[in-house]
Amino acid sequence: MSAKGRNINLVHNQFPIESFIQTDAAINPGNSGGALVNLDGNLVGINTAIMSETGSYAGYGFAIPSNIVKKIAGDLKEFGYVQRAFMEADVVDIDENLAGTLNGDNVNGVYVKSVIEDGNADKAGLKAGDIIMKVNDRIVETLGQFQEQLAYDRPGDKVTLVVKRGSKIEQISVLLTNLNGTTGLAKNTVYHSEYLGADLSPLSKIEMQKYNVSGGIRISNQSGRIARLNLQDGFVITTLNGVSYTDPKLFESAMQAAGGNIQIQGINSDGSRASYFFSGGY
Repeated sequence: MSAKGRNINLVHNQFPIESFIQTDAAINPGNSGGALVNLDGNLVGINTAIMSETGSYAGYGFAIPSNIVKKIAGDLKEFGYVQRAFMEADVVDIDENLAGTLNGDNVNGVYVKSVIEDGNADKAGLKAGDIIMKVNDRIVETLGQFQEQLAYDRPGDKVTLVVKRGSKIEQISVLLTNLNGTTGLAKNTVYHSEYLGADLSPLSKIEMQKYNVSGGIRISNQSGRIARLNLQDGFVITTLNGVSYTDPKLFESAMQAAGGNIQIQGINSDGSRASYFFSGGY
């Protein structure tokens, strides 16, 4: 093991968890899912990726910490769906540019860029500009480490934050929620459309607030009719012919009834906006 809490931008979705164990142990293509063990034979991670110029083990290996794997496996067995817990705030790493704008010498932690109005972080008293230094007494110096700590929790759990605000150190307790801003256990909302040949999932409350939209349907795993539109996998359709949808089945029906001309507005996985017009069907 050579480092912990590494983020290598491998997961390209709206709410990634990247807190890899970096190792110089030999990992080759095909080893993903294998065990990373310590010298005592204890499982510490599940091998996931390599970073190498040659594509062989002559590089760096990355593994998911075993505690995260244990929690995810437990969720799948008990609930059939991974129970992610969220803090309704935009938290980012403190890079050199951001550090230069902060007052004081101590900038170790993660920076609260914004909080969602009336969300759980806002209600707990967290403010934009705060620096989160600890989560449940564990030091967090990177976004990956912060995400890792939340990954161990479920909606309805509370976390205690140690926050630097100006020159003061404060302690804040936040009740974590699911993506829809409630403390209930989440359910799988993905609907597979046989007609379109894709998985359709509605935007969550947190995502709608983040993008300032009233609805949206995310398109993924395209293999059929809708794939002919060449939309990016993970693309969010915010309006179809000027109408916004939150129900995948209603969206599917609207696509069936759309006929030859389709106008789509939406959001790419990097957050950029896009607009498309298709004539002659799909």
